[in-house]
Amino acid sequence: MIEDGGGHRPILACASDTSRNGRPHSRDASGMTIRDDHKLTDKVVAVLGAVPRTDGHPFGRPFLSAYQLACALERSYRIGALLGKELGGVGTGTPNSVAEYVAGALARRIRNDSHFPVEGAFLADQDVAELRFRTPDGEHMVSSDTGTSPLSLFRRHEEVSATTSP
Repeated sequence: MIEDGGGHRPILACASDTSRNGRPHSRDASGMTIRDDHKLTDKVVAVLGAVPRTDGHPFGRPFLSAYQLACALERSYRIGALLGKELGGVGTGTPNSVAEYVAGALARRIRNDSHFPVEGAFLADQDVAELRFRTPDGEHMVSSDTGTSPLSLFRRHEEVSATTSP
């Protein structure tokens, strides 16, 4: 199990022995999943916690897209090599990229744990022609989800002080 470092319940622990595509989760000799072994939860929470806040803004900390999160994890932890996955985007030919893998795992935990330290949102794909991201190696990655579904957004959960209107 992976703890988030703050005493919270495991964040990205496996719910079953198979992934949604029916293939077994990758396990090492000890039986740990790749998520357990590489402390992915700690890495995600650290990356999201490092996103700079805009002082005094009522919206709180900015969100990162699943693609931005995948790039930040790659930059800080070389997560693609650890997980054996491509970052994602058009043309990778990878149906389960780092971006998709992390977004799916986070979405499941957000849905199932009201105390989870990450919150999610969607960016509607309405009138979006292309979203392009810069990878850690300076290449450009284009979202493969553009125009097909809303894009997942994530941020470290924090209390946003409520303001009252006059």
